[in-house]
Amino acid sequence: MKRMMFLLTAGLLLMASAVMAEDWNHITASGLYYYGEGTGETEAEAGSVALDNLLQMISVNVTSDFSSIYDGVSENGQLSHKESVRQCVQTYSTSALTNVQTWVVSKAPQAVVRKYMKRAELEKMYEERIGRLKDMAAQADAALGRGNVDVALQYYYWAYTLLRSLQFPNRVKDGQGRVLINTLPQTIASILKDIKVEFAGREGDDVDLFFTYQGKPATVDFTYNDGRKDGCDGKADGGKAYIEMAQGYAADGVYHVNIEYEYKNWARGDAEMQSVLSVIPRRAFGGEFVVRAKEDRKQGGVRQDRAQQHGQVAVKSAPSNEHELTEPNVYAEKVNMVLDALKTRQYERAMGCFTDRGRDNFTRLVRQRNGRLVGTPSPKLYTAPSGCVMVRGIQMSFSVTERGHKTTLVDDVVLTFDKNKQICNLTFGIGSIAEGDLLNKNVSWGEDTRQLVLDFLENYKTAYCLKDSSYIESIFDDNATIIVGNVAKRTTRPGIAENQLSDLGRDIITYKKYTKAEYLKNLRRTFDRNQFINIKFTNNDVQLLENEQGQVFSIQIGQEYSSSTYADQGYLFLMVDMTNKAEPLIKIRTWQPKPDPEFGLYGPGHFYK
Repeated sequence: MKRMMFLLTAGLLLMASAVMAEDWNHITASGLYYYGEGTGETEAEAGSVALDNLLQMISVNVTSDFSSIYDGVSENGQLSHKESVRQCVQTYSTSALTNVQTWVVSKAPQAVVRKYMKRAELEKMYEERIGRLKDMAAQADAALGRGNVDVALQYYYWAYTLLRSLQFPNRVKDGQGRVLINTLPQTIASILKDIKVEFAGREGDDVDLFFTYQGKPATVDFTYNDGRKDGCDGKADGGKAYIEMAQGYAADGVYHVNIEYEYKNWARGDAEMQSVLSVIPRRAFGGEFVVRAKEDRKQGGVRQDRAQQHGQVAVKSAPSNEHELTEPNVYAEKVNMVLDALKTRQYERAMGCFTDRGRDNFTRLVRQRNGRLVGTPSPKLYTAPSGCVMVRGIQMSFSVTERGHKTTLVDDVVLTFDKNKQICNLTFGIGSIAEGDLLNKNVSWGEDTRQLVLDFLENYKTAYCLKDSSYIESIFDDNATIIVGNVAKRTTRPGIAENQLSDLGRDIITYKKYTKAEYLKNLRRTFDRNQFINIKFTNNDVQLLENEQGQVFSIQIGQEYSSSTYADQGYLFLMVDMTNKAEPLIKIRTWQPKPDPEFGLYGPGHFYK
């Protein structure tokens, strides 16, 4: 009986092997598949070889279709044309090879793995990328319409780079029938042509610049040469920017600035975009400027340094029908003391104007970030819904150097006075785009309600930029729902019997839920390993969800995050209870790198009934 069972089992295995061999012969001979086979000491090693052979077969078959994209690449250059196409095809292995099948023939110690996909699936891969690049181009159009030049340049260039990675880029058209391989580079070049950079002043080795797009103040990213090296990062906000030159190099009055449009660092959280930007050759569009210091004819030389421009600044009171500002002169005097301390860099002069927390934030701004005033401030006083007096109209520039890399930027700074007329807080503005969205879309709420949300977002942004984990802990509800989405690559998973099938390589978003304690622990670890963190908010959608308990706000906002070690962009969703105006509480926080293919962006409908 046992002998019969053995013979039967052996027979079934032989039949299965014969069927498998016949199937593989069909795959390799039918002309309907791309395929590759690999061997190795482990299954993973063999699978990697098989995938590489599969990609090699694809690239050999499509090489001629990429001729217009890789003009100028020669055997004597960095890469041959054939190798460039192979690398281009390989970018799909990290994002869109969703229908590659894995066949494990044998395992260690001599593993054999086969991988194959139908040729028709290649077109689906291209279609997925076409859809993504069209979405990016649409986002760029919207950003340019809002005057958000930096976001427009980024997404136009990323869309153009994805387009150049396609098999037939000349066939892709927009909704108006225009061929994108022609219109996208024309648009990028046109934007860069309409950007102007001018010298605005100098204080020692710190140089102020002013950026415009079509004659209007522009928000753009740029790199510059500080007199010793290229690649220092800078950002213009509302046109204003500054560069920090190496000691003594500002004196010659010639400064070299390049507008950023490739945004390679911002792709570190996007595996597909990062791989495409690494493989597709960079296209030069211009945007290089040589800025020369202007001479003041009356002075007979370079404009007077701001350090010599002392004097009282006129502090105005913003009108308010609901809140009357008492003793404005007391506040104005202290604002001028702070401004004077910043101008002269004699910070001790203003220390008596602050509470302990305010003094701590002020010290971080001027010492850890080398903060200084930009231009001539136009401070305005007003009373916030919380009852505190606030001051807007002050811009500061900041510089951080870590591991030899320099970053400079300009931000709005808001001062907050407590009831004792002491400055209890300094916060960063949320940016003109986000502020415009918030204030202009929700006019029916009334000034107080809109200002309440604005104040919260400014405090939220500042807490992350200044790594204030204590404040962040105070604004999260103890039972807050915290969800973080990460891009993860789908890997091989066990199949059935000998013929193991799997999806391979597709980037998917995985979501992980954290407790407040877990989130704060990870956050403090992030703060410790980064000298600086910067957050920029873009377009937003805010809803007021009134319930029986009070006022709850739903905030969906685009967020760009950069730090010493990492940069990404995505979508932040916050549900915040602001019933107690002085102590807002975050009930829900989610972050995701891009809309989920199943449900899009997190919003109030996922949590709030």
